[in-house]
Amino acid sequence: MDKFDFMRILEKQLGSMGFETRKEIMDEYDRHIEEALEEGHDEHEIIARLGDPKEIGREIIEMETEESSPPGRSLTDSKQFSEIRPEEINSFDIKGNDLNIYIEKGNHFDMNYHGQDKQGDFDFYQQGNTFVIKHSRSQRRTFKSFIINRKVTSDSVHIIWPYSIETLHIDTDQGKLSVSGMDIEHLKLESDMGRISGKHLNCRQADFKSQMGSIQIEDSAMSRISANTQMGAITLKRCMADEYVLDTQMGRISVVDMNPESDVNASSQMGAVKVQYKAHPVETLVLAKANFGTVVNAFEENRVMSVKHTAKFSSEMGSVKVT
Repeated sequence: MDKFDFMRILEKQLGSMGFETRKEIMDEYDRHIEEALEEGHDEHEIIARLGDPKEIGREIIEMETEESSPPGRSLTDSKQFSEIRPEEINSFDIKGNDLNIYIEKGNHFDMNYHGQDKQGDFDFYQQGNTFVIKHSRSQRRTFKSFIINRKVTSDSVHIIWPYSIETLHIDTDQGKLSVSGMDIEHLKLESDMGRISGKHLNCRQADFKSQMGSIQIEDSAMSRISANTQMGAITLKRCMADEYVLDTQMGRISVVDMNPESDVNASSQMGAVKVQYKAHPVETLVLAKANFGTVVNAFEENRVMSVKHTAKFSSEMGSVKVT
């Protein structure tokens, strides 16, 4: 069994759990497997050591039954919710300072909010063709307390949305951002301290920015993708784009199945850059350099008769590997 099958079976086994809790568990297993792979362990060996995903799922559900947080309150019966006309919405504008935000494609509009205490102020409304969400907390966590006390949980909102939209903009100081299954012209996700993740996205342009958190995008198609972090890692898996702009100061960059015929500018100041192309580039000039780390460029001797794209990979302090 490989990682893909393991994660698929485990997620199905955890289907009865709440979206937020299930996602946190899946993210934890994904990070564990990725770290082991980076250390050089065999993928099938890692999965074998983890055990049967069905059994793991059953055990997790049993443990979480007594300890899980109370479910978030549905907003579908509220007067505010009844005033939203989803068919008229073509953009989202969401701002929060300590809020986990989960948006996924579904057959109907639904929204749940879970406030951890009375310090969170949550409001939403339709303004013209824009769906607006505003969230604030009277007491904000510092970066130090955010790192030390990882059990402190942000407020959270989970949105199911049935339509394609033109723009989706989310900006939060602290909190995780997750968008999946959406068709969006322009996607813009920003978080100072939270992790950003996306899956099964179809976008013309996607911009991701996180200062302290990581960025992970999977199984998506975009004309242009931009990802920027100060300390977090940037991970792309099976993301097809015509243009990649990836930049991090202290994190690593990892790309699996990069489009071989695309323009790329990927650089890390202190972290490693590791890229695996989906196929052998034919019309792309691939350049790789590192000032202090090692460089492996499988396409260094590649003769490009007609250069239509240029891919540049670089690191100041880390290694660069392009295969």
